[in-house]
Amino acid sequence: MLCWIWAVYHSDPAQVTSYHLVRQNLTINISDLEEANVDNTEEVSNDVLDEQPNEQSTAFRAGLPTALNVNVDYRITGNLYANLTWIQGMRNRNAIAMRQNALVALTPRLETKLLEVSLPLSFQDNYSNFAAGFAFRFGAFS
Repeated sequence: MLCWIWAVYHSDPAQVTSYHLVRQNLTINISDLEEANVDNTEEVSNDVLDEQPNEQSTAFRAGLPTALNVNVDYRITGNLYANLTWIQGMRNRNAIAMRQNALVALTPRLETKLLEVSLPLSFQDNYSNFAAGFAFRFGAFS
């Protein structure tokens, strides 16, 4: 069964309060926030930002982490293999959503019945960080 769920929608006035605010030339001083505590944060922000009832909502939509995953495993020759993994997040960086960071990895490996040795090489975190590793399996230990 194939199921596509792109987002989660929350609509519960007892648990959700969100605002769509557009303010220009608004100055907030630290003294405006001195009375804020855990119990009155909403009231203080309402006063400081001059929030109006028409700017309030009791529902919001959050996108789920959506990604394209490609995985190819290829036998080069004999006991020598290579695996290529590519993960590309499909959410826009400005979307209200959880996002999957992009990754590409190439893992050459040698496989026999008693021994497996691999060297994963990858660019992670949206291709900004290089990482290398080493893995092995001997006999029944894996």
